[in-house]
Amino acid sequence: MLKLFTPDRLKVASRDLTNLPLLEAMAETRIPIILSTGMAGKKELDDALGIITKYHDDISILHCVSQYPTAPDNLNLKTIAYLKKHYGRYKIGFSDHTIGISAPLVALGLGAEIIEKHITIDRQMKRNGSGRIVGAGRRSSHGARYSGCGTVDGDGGFLY
Repeated sequence: MLKLFTPDRLKVASRDLTNLPLLEAMAETRIPIILSTGMAGKKELDDALGIITKYHDDISILHCVSQYPTAPDNLNLKTIAYLKKHYGRYKIGFSDHTIGISAPLVALGLGAEIIEKHITIDRQMKRNGSGRIVGAGRRSSHGARYSGCGTVDGDGGFLY
């Protein structure tokens, strides 16, 4: 596929963070990489970074909670500060699976430099997370109803 076009970035889904052969193949391209952490802990993230940094260090790390949709109480957005402190040489961001737009706004306020917002275009699609994430046409109505900003910060450590 990379022979047909060269993307600006390659995105690693959280489920692939531990697929080290895939990460190595991606890193060999020397195209900047965005890692989503999902259920990974420090060791899994460090292992992934160890593979990629053999080739380059143009890496972004997104705090992500593997829950669809993510409940505000489970967001643990203080992890952004943890990632910035311990992985400050990389760009840190947030991969958002919540309903509404409040969580990514809070993440930006906590220092996230990248926001990835998951949406569902067709709730009938049979895909991971489909039907459980906010639909494109419903973003504004859910944003108005989101009131959990006081509970999204968490304790700042990895979830797992």
